[in-house]
Amino acid sequence: MDAPFPFGFPGPTAFYLATYVLTLVAHVVFMNYVLAGTGVLLFRQIRGKAGTSDVLADLLRDWLPFALSAAITAGVAPLLFIQILYKKAFYTANLLLFHRWMLILPALIVGFYLLYAQKTAFVKARPRLKLLVTTGALACFLFTALSWTENYLLARSEGAWAPMYASKSMIYENREILPRMLLWTLGALPTLAVLLGWQLHRRDRAGSPVETATFQRLSRLGLGGLVVAGACAAGYAMLVGPAARAHAVGPMALPWFVAAAVGVVVEGAGFIGLYRAQENRGKWLGIASAGLFFVILGTTVVREVLRITAVDFAALYPEHARAAQVSGRWLFLGFFLVNAVLAIWAIRTALTRAERPAA
Repeated sequence: MDAPFPFGFPGPTAFYLATYVLTLVAHVVFMNYVLAGTGVLLFRQIRGKAGTSDVLADLLRDWLPFALSAAITAGVAPLLFIQILYKKAFYTANLLLFHRWMLILPALIVGFYLLYAQKTAFVKARPRLKLLVTTGALACFLFTALSWTENYLLARSEGAWAPMYASKSMIYENREILPRMLLWTLGALPTLAVLLGWQLHRRDRAGSPVETATFQRLSRLGLGGLVVAGACAAGYAMLVGPAARAHAVGPMALPWFVAAAVGVVVEGAGFIGLYRAQENRGKWLGIASAGLFFVILGTTVVREVLRITAVDFAALYPEHARAAQVSGRWLFLGFFLVNAVLAIWAIRTALTRAERPAA
């Protein structure tokens, strides 16, 4: 394929690829907040930094349950599109992983209630229990991330299906699993830094002053996340081999690879500006947000190109065309826009009420 993603594909295929990537980006933003936020909260609790006066811990405790709800809701659309795009491969991976794959649902339910439990006065008053609750929540989310990573790699490795079925194993062993987990987990830190930065900025403008040191901590978190995620990406590139590296910088993925690389630079500049700023922090958060968008979009496209080039994707075009004939695409887009507007309204309402001074 010589055209940049998603061009060069038949119309239905290009539509499903584009909508899949865009909806997945929305899911990734919320998922990053949950995964990185729970990890940061646990880290601060271990260090004894998550007391009642810790504004970052307070924000995370208050917003993590909502962020998880948003991540799960936003994940429905890409889950539907992936079934259209990779029907056989996706379902085969699900069946081979069997009940380990289905454990995602109870894991998310348990994690969801643990996030709510850590907001209760009973848990807050007991440091060891609070630590246990947060650890349990993080374990649930890491298991979910592991399951999705395993499913992604297994679905694009058709040669592993028969041996795995014959061995009756429900664990797919692949040397890429842990490095991919490390890359995506550490890569969630800059997203968390940007989103927390906006929350603190709104609070600051609403009349609840936020210390400069708090914004500086977020800047260090974002910059550190970019550095360690970049190092993990370089290591992972060496692991996947020359064929995958060639596809990542081939005609289909190259513009998006460049966009992600430029996004890293822009995002880093935003974090540096935020670290130095004493006022007008919204400008630097806006710059970091723009860079973050291109990083997430670019890496998501490159990830998808690696899957496309690993399977016989052209053989799936008739399936995509048949799915398009069923119609409903414009109905989906209509409801997607309506729900997006309602979600934004709900978030703004919650922020406004949270910033309102107590009577």
